[in-house]
Amino acid sequence: MMWDINQFREDLSEFNRLLTKYDIPVDTSSLFSMEGAFSSKNIISYNIKDIEFNIDQRISGTIPVGIECYKITLELVFEVNEEIDCKIDDPFNCDGNYSLQIFIKGQMFDSEEEIKDYFNCWHLDRHIEGGNDSKVSHPFYHFQNGGNELETLGIEGNSIFTGAPRIPHPPMDIFLAFHFIIMNFYNKSSFDFVEKLLKDDEYILIIERAQERMWKPYYSTYNGGSHNSYSIEKLTPLYTVY
Repeated sequence: MMWDINQFREDLSEFNRLLTKYDIPVDTSSLFSMEGAFSSKNIISYNIKDIEFNIDQRISGTIPVGIECYKITLELVFEVNEEIDCKIDDPFNCDGNYSLQIFIKGQMFDSEEEIKDYFNCWHLDRHIEGGNDSKVSHPFYHFQNGGNELETLGIEGNSIFTGAPRIPHPPMDIFLAFHFIIMNFYNKSSFDFVEKLLKDDEYILIIERAQERMWKPYYSTYNGGSHNSYSIEKLTPLYTVY
């Protein structure tokens, strides 16, 4: 199974059209600029730092409960070699160049009727091999709460953000990352574009192709698949008894 850069370009163009068609509340200017911005004919490479989703209602389960205005920023960096067969090798094995950040900013009025900002951040990383041994469980690909953004902000108050746990999760490209945000943060009862996207045949095909590229090799490991980069011990070390 190889990546097809031409198919990726076509999917990106159609994806941008769908986001405009259904009026998704997100700044997608960087996605439009991506369509012709690959580094070479065999490399899919991009660094996106300014995709901003806006949500103007409370997200269920959020603390503090008074937050009803959110901005979710998606940042994604990856480089994949089209010639790598991802059935047997991790396509992101290009100097460990993979990182996905989800930065959440919420706003509410405090007791003095002034707007107060609240923050959270998740990131999906690829473990860099060949360095020092990990001191705690470190799955090959993992979601982790907190991270560099929150450390830079110097969050104060009663909240605590720990570097653990690192939660095993397959890598995501731009399409799957978008789908992740839409399906986790937008209430489909309040935002009708969610149902429209999920019923759109072209959107379904784009997501299915992304899952085929990104997730089938990852999950085949658990069904006895042979892969040079993925193994049960690496993907879910917490559940391996040594």
